[in-house]
Amino acid sequence: MANDWMQALSNPLGIVVKKYMFDVLQERYLKHEDIIERVSHSLATRCDVEKFGKLILEVYEAGFMKAVNDNKEAWERLGYKPTIKQSPTPNAQQPQTIFKNTSQKNQD
Repeated sequence: MANDWMQALSNPLGIVVKKYMFDVLQERYLKHEDIIERVSHSLATRCDVEKFGKLILEVYEAGFMKAVNDNKEAWERLGYKPTIKQSPTPNAQQPQTIFKNTSQKNQD
């Protein structure tokens, strides 16, 4: 237990990575917990963690687009035209990040 605390204190960003991966994977997280644990220890800077998050999103998007394109002809034979629309970001001025901004004050 003390070893876990020392690891968490030596690399607090590891917890961010684990939480992010849990949020993405949900019930699939436990299957990959050992590799996530090792990866989380190697990402030592905030920049590394953000780049890792972007990598995961790129892989997810590439897989999604491949699935859509692989099945496009089948959908068209059924009379559907698959199209992907990008939804507008809620606040286009804010950069995408896996860190939550806790510095903003509640504005009423």
